[in-house]
Amino acid sequence: MIKLDNAESVLTVQIRTESMKEVTSMKSLWTKVVVILFVMGLTLFCAKAWAAEWKEFAEATTGTFYFDAASISSPSEGFIRVWIHNETKLKTHLIELNCKGKIYKVLDSVEYDEADRIKARDANYDNPNFSTITPDSVPELLHSILCP
Repeated sequence: MIKLDNAESVLTVQIRTESMKEVTSMKSLWTKVVVILFVMGLTLFCAKAWAAEWKEFAEATTGTFYFDAASISSPSEGFIRVWIHNETKLKTHLIELNCKGKIYKVLDSVEYDEADRIKARDANYDNPNFSTITPDSVPELLHSILCP
């Protein structure tokens, strides 16, 4: 009878050990699934955040200009912010338009090299100076597209 009890104990220990291995394996699997889903979600979020929608709006003597429709924002009523890109000069600018006053200012400028690497950047978000939008200019075309 002692051998039978010992055999039952060994069998019980083996069953519990196998059960614990399954639980540990399931925890590991769920951890992997959660990490994969998190990375996929982060990837989709970043892709959406960095997705640009460049639309050509002007050809001038200084180059071909595009604005990023995905970047259009309104920091306050009557003001529009948008990134524009001069394809010819490889420069991108964040422009703020005062729609009612027909004035604008440059908040950020980025210059790129031929390999699309940043050469220079000039961020000037505290710039208090607006420039007048002159007739037949690139800012006027942008104003006519974005301002109601």
